[in-house]
Amino acid sequence: MLDRAQPTAAHRSPAARTSQVVLESLDSSAAVVICSLIFAWAIHQAHITILQPQWDYVGFSFAAPGLGTIAIMILLISIGSLAMPSRIERPSSMILLFLHVTVFVPGVTIALCLRIDSLQAYAPMLAVLTLVHVITGLVSRNGPAPPEGETFVPGPEVTLLLIGVWALVTLLIIYIFGEIMRFASLTEVYNQRFAVDRSTSIIGYIRSYYINLICPALVAIGLLRRNVVVVGIGCLGCLIAYMVDAQKAALALPVLMIAMYYALRYAQNVAKLFTVPILFLAFLTLVCIVLRSTEVGFALQSVFFTRGIAIPALTLVQYYDLFSTYGYTWWSNITGLSLILPAPPAFANDPSWPALGQIVGDHYYGAGTNLNANANPYSGEGLAAGGLVGLLVIAIVMPLVAVIIRTAISRSREFQADRTGALTSGKPLALASALDKLHQATPKKPMELSQERLESVSHLFIVNPLKGNGMTRLFSTHPPVEERIRRLETM
Repeated sequence: MLDRAQPTAAHRSPAARTSQVVLESLDSSAAVVICSLIFAWAIHQAHITILQPQWDYVGFSFAAPGLGTIAIMILLISIGSLAMPSRIERPSSMILLFLHVTVFVPGVTIALCLRIDSLQAYAPMLAVLTLVHVITGLVSRNGPAPPEGETFVPGPEVTLLLIGVWALVTLLIIYIFGEIMRFASLTEVYNQRFAVDRSTSIIGYIRSYYINLICPALVAIGLLRRNVVVVGIGCLGCLIAYMVDAQKAALALPVLMIAMYYALRYAQNVAKLFTVPILFLAFLTLVCIVLRSTEVGFALQSVFFTRGIAIPALTLVQYYDLFSTYGYTWWSNITGLSLILPAPPAFANDPSWPALGQIVGDHYYGAGTNLNANANPYSGEGLAAGGLVGLLVIAIVMPLVAVIIRTAISRSREFQADRTGALTSGKPLALASALDKLHQATPKKPMELSQERLESVSHLFIVNPLKGNGMTRLFSTHPPVEERIRRLETM
C-alpha cells in the first residue's frame, strides 16, 4: 500500500514533476561541466566588456583567442569540472567549490585571453593546475560521507577556546592599529589602506588567520549551534578587520556565510547541488555586464566580479610570471621555514619580504601604491614556491591535509560521544569498562576484511579495528582507547 504522504511521480503536479526533473538534471557530473562552461563563457564576456575597457591598467589586457585556444580552454575546464562532486556533502566540498569558482574556472578562462601567445605561455601551468584540481576533487569525492543528517559541531570547550583566542587577537589588533582604525566608506578604502603600515612580521600572519580562519569559524559555529552571541562575535571581528585595512571581503564574508547557511537550511534539495552556486555566479556576472554603466552595476562588479572572481585569476598569472623570472621561494617565506631556508636572492633585501602579496603588488603596480596582490593556495604556496613543481606539491599536500582534518574531526566526535554517553547514563566508569573489554577483544578476533575495506568503514566502529602508532595515528578515525578510558575515569 502506498504512503499517501509520499505521492508517486504519476500523482505529482506538473510543476512538481518538472521541478524534480530539473533537480535531477543538475545533480550529475555532466551538469557540473556544463554549468562551469556557462560560467566560463560569462567570465569571457565580462573580460571583453568590463575588465579590458575599465581595468586594463592593472593587467587585464585582452587578445581574442583562436579556435585552438578555445578548444584547450573548454578541454581543461571540462576535465577539472568532471572531478568535482555533484553535491555539497562535506566541508571539503565547500572548499572545492570556492577554489573552482574563484581560481580554477576564471584562472583558465582569463589567462588564455591575456596575450596573443597565452596558449604557449600558460598552457603548461594551466595543465598542471587542472591536474591538481582533479586530484583534490577526486580525494574529496571518494572520501567517506558523513551520515545522513549528521553535522559536526565543535563542543562548548572548543568554542570557548576559540572565543578566547579571538579576544586576545582582537585586543592585540586594537592596541597596534587603534589610532588609525575607522569605518571607511567604499569610496575611501584605498585611503584607509594607505594609512596601514606594511606588516611583514608575525602580526601580518596573525591578522590573516584572524580574518580568514578565526572569525569565519565563529560565525559558522554560531550558525550551526543557532547561537546569536557567537555569530555576533565573529561578525564583530570581521568589522574590526575591515576598520584596519578596509578589505571589502571582511564585510562580505559573514554576509555570504549567513546567506549560504539559510539557503542550505531552507532549500536543501536545491542549495546542496554543486551546480546551483556556479549558475548563480554566472547569472551575477551577466548582471554586471548588463548594468555596467550604472552605479549599481559598478558597485556589484567592484565588490563581486572584479575583486572576487577576476583578480584571483589575474594574480595566478602574475605569481607565475614573477617568480618564474626572479626565483622561486621554495616556501622560505613561511614562518619557521624561513629560519632554515634562505630567501631568493632577488628578494633578500626587499623590505616587503616575506609578504608575497606586497612584492607582487609592488612589481606590477608600483611601490608607492601599497597594493597587496592576495594569493590563493595555488599561487602563493604553489606557483610562487616552485612553479609547476610547487603546484604538484600542493596536489599532494592539500588532499593529505584534508584527510588529517577529516580523521581529526572523527576523533573529536568519539570524545564527544563518550562524554554525552557518560552524562546520559551517569555511569562513566561502566562505559570505560565496556570500552576496555572491546579494546581487549578486538585483537583476539579480528574482522575478516581487506585492509582497504576496513579503512573505508573504520569510522563506523566503536573502537578502531586498525592498529597504528606514530604518524599513522594522524589518519586514525578513532582516538586511542586508553585516552578515551582516561577521560571517562576522570569525569
